[in-house]
Amino acid sequence: MLVGRLTRDAEVKAIGERQVVEFGIATSEKMKDKEEVIFHNVSLWGTNMDNFAKYLTKGKAVEVDGKQVNNDKFSNVLAYRVSFCPTNTKKDEEIIPF
Repeated sequence: MLVGRLTRDAEVKAIGERQVVEFGIATSEKMKDKEEVIFHNVSLWGTNMDNFAKYLTKGKAVEVDGKQVNNDKFSNVLAYRVSFCPTNTKKDEEIIPF
């Protein structure tokens, strides 16, 4: 599970009859005296992804459950589930129909 903020707005691509939503998130890890930021490219497959992608905008906090494909400075994650995290900002208090 990863919890972070979107680094860019989500993009939807059609592959046959299915769609994939692609977006990036940044997570941080504190180690002793410094904080390391790791960037993840996330792909989520399904149908009707256009509606879902409207709410995946830069800066939103999300939780991603999935499989990490590789582990380096830019990791790729095949997501099984994406959830929106509650925040204290007015912009993030929109009602999301999921």
